[in-house]
Amino acid sequence: MNETKATTGWSKEDAAYDAIRGMALRLGAGEKMPTINELCAILTISRSTLDRVFRKLEGNHIIRRKHGSGIFVSEFIDQKTIGLVIGHKVFDSNHSQFWVLMLQAAQEIAKQKNADIRFYFDCPTLETGNREGVHIAEDIKNDRLDGLISVALPPQREWLKQFTLPNVSFGRHTDEPFSVSLNNRVGYTFAAESLIGLGCTTFGFFGHSSYTSGPRNSQLFREALQLHGFTLEDKHLFHINRFDFYKNHYELGYYLAQEMFGPEGSLNYVPQEVEGLAIADDLLAKGFLDALNLMGIPFRDHFHIATMANHKATTLQIYEDHLNLIQFPVEDVMSNMFELLGMLMEGGHPHPPHRVIEPILVKAKK
Repeated sequence: MNETKATTGWSKEDAAYDAIRGMALRLGAGEKMPTINELCAILTISRSTLDRVFRKLEGNHIIRRKHGSGIFVSEFIDQKTIGLVIGHKVFDSNHSQFWVLMLQAAQEIAKQKNADIRFYFDCPTLETGNREGVHIAEDIKNDRLDGLISVALPPQREWLKQFTLPNVSFGRHTDEPFSVSLNNRVGYTFAAESLIGLGCTTFGFFGHSSYTSGPRNSQLFREALQLHGFTLEDKHLFHINRFDFYKNHYELGYYLAQEMFGPEGSLNYVPQEVEGLAIADDLLAKGFLDALNLMGIPFRDHFHIATMANHKATTLQIYEDHLNLIQFPVEDVMSNMFELLGMLMEGGHPHPPHRVIEPILVKAKK
């Protein structure tokens, strides 16, 4: 018995699972396995233990028991099983459609590749250990996964790095190996140039808080404006930390509109000073535009808007003709993650190890 496995609670049942799985892989799909009596003798285990092992093997598509005929290697044994780790809040109505679109793309691509995909909506962190994410911890321990795709938060991705399982993540930086990210620099260049093209000469930015990507994205927008001789003034930067309380993205957009156009708003000067507004995501934009709509204020009488959005998302459907949309194709994100993971699972070394997805600019209809 392997010394490491013995010291980490490796049981006789685990050893039998490992042995039969290896035997099935060597025999190949559809081949007949030894009988129950033969396996019990080979592995020196009882029939009850073997039955428990069989149930696990069947659940993982490694063997198939046929009554009266025997035990056979499953026809799905060559099928790769991929785990996708994503936060459980993806189905919250206050979160971007990006995550749901990612799940849909993963299902479609896995089907095309004849891969089995398992979804994990939570995951332990280095701080919490195994108190959460029991299912993924068990599946990794029992070799039920051939690879991982992670679109989870950084603490969960750090927890996953302790395993040798091939792993591709949705990252933010080009120095993160085996990851895919969005080219926000090009995105904010599109935002700046599309607003300038509409005749805007003064600009504002509405983005995320300082502990995420807000300052970095507003800086990218500022740099893109500077290339064309324009500036972004600090008083026209609006991040979540400018306010004293927490709101989700939709509520923040709604609140900003009230502060700009409401009778008691503290930002009434902005509509007079800003001609072009860049918004960091579609939920912020939707909250902002919904509030203006309820107040009966046509936003195009005050400024033009360029916003980050998701290709195929319906979040801004009723407004999209009047917006400059910088769309990121989610299906390209997921297909690149699958491609990188496939190379890793085959023992290859992807080059480059990081993929960057380019945005698409959809201009407002005049």
